[in-house]
Amino acid sequence: GVLVEIMNPDGTMARLPQLYEIAQKLDLKLVSIADLIAYKIDKETLIERGEEVKLPTEFGHFRLIPFLQKSNGIEHISLIKGTWEPDEAILVRVPPGLCSLYVRRWLQAALSVALLAGQAAVAQLPSASSGTGVNAAFVKLFGSVSAFTAKAETRVLDRSQEQLLRMPMEFTLLDGKVRLDIDLSQAQSKNLAPSTLASLKQAGMDRLVSIFRPDKKVTYLIYPGIQSYQELAQTKGETEAAEKGLKLEKSGLGKETLDGHPCVKNKVVVRSNKEPVLAAVVWNATDLKDFPIQIEMKESDNTTRMHFTDVRFVKPDAKQFEVPSAYGHMK
Repeated sequence: GVLVEIMNPDGTMARLPQLYEIAQKLDLKLVSIADLIAYKIDKETLIERGEEVKLPTEFGHFRLIPFLQKSNGIEHISLIKGTWEPDEAILVRVPPGLCSLYVRRWLQAALSVALLAGQAAVAQLPSASSGTGVNAAFVKLFGSVSAFTAKAETRVLDRSQEQLLRMPMEFTLLDGKVRLDIDLSQAQSKNLAPSTLASLKQAGMDRLVSIFRPDKKVTYLIYPGIQSYQELAQTKGETEAAEKGLKLEKSGLGKETLDGHPCVKNKVVVRSNKEPVLAAVVWNATDLKDFPIQIEMKESDNTTRMHFTDVRFVKPDAKQFEVPSAYGHMK
């Protein structure tokens, strides 16, 4: 190939009209820059679209779509609210650049939402009204057991019982207070890319602690890697449910053996003032003080199953349910 600049007789650079005349005179093919751009837009792409997910936030629900820029490996995200027609003008905001603090705060918010959404899916009936006391209702499933530590594995299955998510965690309970220690690097999901986990670890976001404090009407979300925490106030619905009192109704479904433990399989409904706030199938181990070693709940087409092992009936240190004094509060 030859790269040359075609000049007019007067020494100026030839533009498209002059080039068109030359092409006709010499029987040459002529392609403009606009033609090249149109061809590349039609035939090629510089980005690769990832899988779309729903992202609930304090500002409402958004659609989140990740994109990979194939030329340099940089990842981008698009947050979308609402729908529109192809020819409709919409508001678009493109940040010119994100500082590390902004990225960390965004990630913290996203992780917080993910955790809270998972808890809501675990403990909310499709027919129940929003804003119910789901955390308090979930604690009711442990009956008379007021203190224990255990390893828990939460799995989310789709309609065909294919695994969507597997999340191991440490579960600690003391007098209605609950602590979950989660290592996100141990999570398994087809939608969770290794690069995402690596980015979280690099940002110090791979470990997450959730502490439910009904006595303070608050949930703490703690990020040990960056020594920060968020404080989420208990909703009005949770407060009202706790004040009215929660009642557990249980009906037997049969007997099964799980992990060597003889269990009574029960259908459980937790109600607040006759309104159902949680429904589950529970395997109560008769040799472990009727401890629910497996809890299964359904939400739409998905099933969430929490399985407990290494259950120890010990009283954990109350300090485990407090935020370390040196940690910064993220508002």
